[in-house]
Parts: sequence; structure tokens; C-alpha cells
Amino acid sequence: DHSYKTTALLFAAQQSDIPTIYIPQASVSEIFPPLEMDVAFLEGEDMKIKYKKASEKWNYDSRTKIILSGNYKTNFYRNLRDCNSKTDQLAIGLAFNGLDSRDKLEQLIESLVSNSLFNNYMIIIRPHPNIKEHIINSQERVKISNSNAEDPVEFFNKISFLISGDSNIILEAALLKKYIFFMNLSITFE
Repeated sequence: DHSYKTTALLFAAQQSDIPTIYIPQASVSEIFPPLEMDVAFLEGEDMKIKYKKASEKWNYDSRTKIILSGNYKTNFYRNLRDCNSKTDQLAIGLAFNGLDSRDKLEQLIESLVSNSLFNNYMIIIRPHPNIKEHIINSQERVKISNSNAEDPVEFFNKISFLISGDSNIILEAALLKKYIFFMNLSITFE
């Protein structure tokens, strides 16, 4: 949301008197920079408070008009009747992002594949959409979800439960009443 590219576009739009809006794509943190757009569609009071704290931390008087609009993704998901449909196959969803250790991920996959408790389970790996490098996998029971082509509801409908480190996909899974197991896969936090 707050990358150098979006910041450059924001600056260019402001210099050209083009109105700007902000719609967050995931959860936010108080370490984010303050809002500088004309209008921000925030998910709720918690997000609003975090951006207010960010403005105070940066000593910045944000003039962004805030509209509490709810979470567009989960609002959409809740309207789907089959978002928690039972799948005929037993499958473990394994989500990871760029902050996760590939070594830990590979160890987890090997552990799941070799554990007789999960012999009847497929393992579906879902990388964060920003991860571009290919995942090489030689295990027959391990499949890859293309997170740039398959939306989260499709992914959730294929799995029995989710294993993930610190990622927004946990919130999405919880809102859709999927079972979640948190596992620290992070490179930096042991």
C-alpha cells in the first residue's frame, strides 16, 4: 500500500490536482506512514485509530477524509453461500509470504508429507501474490495455488484447514470460519 511506487503516483496526482483515494488491501499497522490521500476508505475504527497514531508519531496533520466502509473482501465473502463448503478431498493449505524462511517452509512440507496422520491429505501451497520465483516441488501430494489467478475463496474451498505464519490470509480464513494453525515461519523472528 505504501511503497515508493504508490507514493510517487500520489505525489504526481497531487501536483496535477487529481483527487486521490486509498483502499487498503490488507491489515494495517501503526508503523505505516500517515494518510495523505484526499479520501480513505478504511475497514473500521481499529484501522482509523492506527492511522491516527501514525499521524501523531510522524507529527503530521492528516487532512484525509476517512470513510469507514468495512472490509470489501470479507463483505463480499460473507455474501457467498458456499464460501465454507465442504470439500471432497482432504487438503492442508500452507500460506507463506516474503518474510518467511524457505528452509522452514520446506521442513514443514517434509514433516507433513512424512507424517502418517496426513497420508490422505493433499498439501496446497499458497505463496503471497508478490512472490514471483517459482516453487520447485517434487512431492506428488503437494500442489501450488496460483495466488495471482485463484482468489482466496477458491483456495479456501479446496482446503480442510490452513497453516500460516504472520499474514493477512489468517484474518480472511477466520472470517470464513476455516480452521487455522499459526506457525512461525519467519526469517527474522525466532
